[in-house]
Amino acid sequence: MSTRSACNTRWASIGRSAVPGLICDADDGGDLLAVDPGDGPGRGGRRPRRTGARCGKTPCIHKRIGGGGMSEHKQQDLEPGFIFQRVARQRLRLSDKRLAPYNLTSAQVFLLNWLLHKDGLTQKELAQRLTVGTVAVSGMIDRLESAGLVFRTEDPNDRRAKKVWLKESVRTNRALLSGIAKEINDVSFMGMSDDEIRTLLGLMDKVRRNLAEALDADDPSKWVNEQPIHWVTAASQVARCDPSP
Repeated sequence: MSTRSACNTRWASIGRSAVPGLICDADDGGDLLAVDPGDGPGRGGRRPRRTGARCGKTPCIHKRIGGGGMSEHKQQDLEPGFIFQRVARQRLRLSDKRLAPYNLTSAQVFLLNWLLHKDGLTQKELAQRLTVGTVAVSGMIDRLESAGLVFRTEDPNDRRAKKVWLKESVRTNRALLSGIAKEINDVSFMGMSDDEIRTLLGLMDKVRRNLAEALDADDPSKWVNEQPIHWVTAASQVARCDPSP
């Protein structure tokens, strides 16, 4: 696949069926924008971001990551945003599949794990730890309560708040939940050495800390590109990347 064809990768549409990849910003001299799905404003929630590559001056990201001779589909699989999204989604799907015989979901088990770590958290505290809304957590607790896995009590320090407690059945089956989690990790790290796993987890934790710092930053300009990014709409004309000087 030529550099030109790699650079010409772009959205087929701006809707939810759009494929994440690389597009060119017509108003910015050919900068490449990487598109991460499910993040950012607008329909479909896509947010373009700069990759730092410029056509004709710096090798495009496809060439840097994948090298020549790779299919367009394979090159797309190597995009960071694509890898992060797929790994997270596939782990959740496999976890849901293993938990289905016990009428549990991975989201519910995440909640139970927080209570195993610290029982008696309020619904608000659980929502903060799970990074979801309080309404979503309330519905999750309703289902767990109906299944006989948790119960709620009033918070003596705040009558408007409810504390959530585990029932003994969860502690009894803690080994089962831990075993399923171990299976998911074993599948994820299949073919890797212990050193490779430690290196991978260390680097992933560094990525997590970088993102956490960016989210907590008061001034986004300290970590975002200094130059403005132009949002690409369905009506805008996307410029082709021409690697020739």
